[in-house]
Amino acid sequence: MTKKEIEVFETRLIEMVADCNLPFAWIEQKSTKRFLAACRPTILNHVPSRKRLSGPILRKAATASVDAILPKVIFLLTLHISDKK
Repeated sequence: MTKKEIEVFETRLIEMVADCNLPFAWIEQKSTKRFLAACRPTILNHVPSRKRLSGPILRKAATASVDAILPKVIFLLTLHISDKK
C-alpha cells in the first residue's frame, strides 16, 4: 500500500470505530484480521495496534476535525455577533 492509502485506511478505521462505538481492542481480534485479509490480503501488514489506533491515529483525526470545524464555528460566531449589533 502507498503512504496515502495507509493514511486513508487509518482514517476510515478510526471513523468506523467512532461511528460504531467499537472498542479499540476490536482491531486486534482474529476475526477482524481474517475479514480484512479476505478484503485485501496485504492489508494485514498495515493494521495498527489498538494502542496506535487509540493514540496517534485518534489524535490525528481529532486534530483534523478541529481544523476543519473551527473556521466554520468562528464564521458563525462572527455572524451571530454582527446580528446582535
